Amino acid sequence: MNIDNVFQKSLIKLDSRWAKAAKFGWYPGADILVNLSERTLSTPEALSVGMISRIERKLKDIEVTVVKDFPHRKQILTEAFRLHKEGRYIASIPLFLSQAEGVFQEAFKKSFYSRRQGRDKKIQAVLNQELDDAFNVFMSKSLVSNELGERSSRSEEEHKSKGPNRNGILHGEAGHLDYGTSENSFKAISLVAYASFMASTYLERINET
Repeated sequence: MNIDNVFQKSLIKLDSRWAKAAKFGWYPGADILVNLSERTLSTPEALSVGMISRIERKLKDIEVTVVKDFPHRKQILTEAFRLHKEGRYIASIPLFLSQAEGVFQEAFKKSFYSRRQGRDKKIQAVLNQELDDAFNVFMSKSLVSNELGERSSRSEEEHKSKGPNRNGILHGEAGHLDYGTSENSFKAISLVAYASFMASTYLERINET
C-alpha cells in the first residue's frame, strides 16, 4: 500500500465533498469534524442536520479557538456566541458575518464575500504558494460561489434555502428581513470558524518561512 496515494485519494474526496457543502453555506473548521460522508451530502436537509449536530457538540470549542486566534475580536465574538446560544439569531448572524469578513481580511487582504476578479486572484495566489496539500483543499472552498456573496436581489426562497445573503442582511434590504433562523446562525458560525481556521493557519505558515 502506498500511503501517499491513499492520502491523496482522501484529499481528493474531501475536496469534492466540501465543495458540495460550501455551495449550501457550510464550511470546515479547526473544531468541526472534516470528514463528510455521501449520506450526509445526500440532500440539503441531511447536510444541514449533520452540520448543525457537529457544531452544537463543539460550540464551546469553536468559540474558544476563534477567540484565541483573534483575541482583539473577543468582545464581539463572545457576544455573537452568547446571542446564538440565547436563540437571538437576528442579532447573532450579522455579527458572525461581519467578523468572518474581518478575520479573512486580516490574513488575505481581501473580502471573503467579494466576487470580483481581484479577490479570486488573491486566493489563487495563496493556493499557488503550495504551503500544504490539505490547507489548499480547504482554502479552495473560499472560491466556491454560494448565496453568502451573491447579489441581494436574489431573495427568492429557493436562494434563501441555500444560506444567508450577506449583502441583503447587512444592508437591511426588505427581501432579506426573514434571515434570523437557527440554521442561518449555524451556517454563520461555520463561516467564522472556517475564516479563523484558514487565516490563523496561513499566518502561522508564512511566519515560519
